[in-house]
Amino acid sequence: MNSPVSKRRRRHHTVPRFHLRGFASTDDKLVQLDVSTGQTSEVSVTDAAVIRDFYTVVLPDGSRSDAWEQRLGEVENDIAPALKRAIDVPNFRLSDKDRHRLALWIALQYLRGPDNRRQMAEIASFTVHAQVGMGGLAYLQYAMTRGLGRDVPLAEAEQVWSDITARGGPEIIVTGDEHLEILARTVEKATAAVYTRSWGRIRFRRHRLSVSDSPVSLVRGDTPDRLGVGLTSAPALTVPLDRQTCYGSPCQRRVSFRTETSNPTHCLRGHITRRPCSVRNASCTSTLTTTR
Repeated sequence: MNSPVSKRRRRHHTVPRFHLRGFASTDDKLVQLDVSTGQTSEVSVTDAAVIRDFYTVVLPDGSRSDAWEQRLGEVENDIAPALKRAIDVPNFRLSDKDRHRLALWIALQYLRGPDNRRQMAEIASFTVHAQVGMGGLAYLQYAMTRGLGRDVPLAEAEQVWSDITARGGPEIIVTGDEHLEILARTVEKATAAVYTRSWGRIRFRRHRLSVSDSPVSLVRGDTPDRLGVGLTSAPALTVPLDRQTCYGSPCQRRVSFRTETSNPTHCLRGHITRRPCSVRNASCTSTLTTTR
């Protein structure tokens, strides 16, 4: 007798539940803050940081698959014990295997979330805007004719031109397939970038940490706003592990904070505690964005 086909999962966690539990109450409850509205609500770990069909991909036959969601869940199950050891171990000395597992987890959290997908869309929009702007209307009409396989009248090209060259346009939507294809190509390099950084752990006694839907924070330091930072180029990284524990790569010399100190732990502590996302006796997640 054939086993029944399992139902496709549609509620996808962008932050693993095992990570969220480190910020929850004893009954697995969180206080969720929507930074766009300022509204808070109590949610369970099961319902926090969930986006419907976020990792769903379309297969060649047109069917939809949750294979990525399942695979991410398998990786998370393998990583969870390493995260617990990193939090609990008296002296922060990790085995090579645990360090690699946590580097993979941090890289995945950086690449998999909604913030990263928004950045992809912004880059794609900027690229299209720049290419069409340099080529002009005639080039756009030519490119549309080639791409659509038919003659494109000037009026149609002008309409698209107006959309692309409008302030803030064009609006590009990055699909799950496109996002995950880029993730698959870059996760190995991103993991190596995290693994080879200096690692540190910060304990908080008075302050309590919160987590967001983009838990990997890149510390810009004195990096000019016109320049981007990534896992390799950021002067420092921070990732809250639970309410009192934070992973941090020590500050480099070019990192500057409002408090004068040469101690890298103090540098990172100052960055973290200035985040506007702390909620006393609660935790923020899902729609909360990190300070860049």
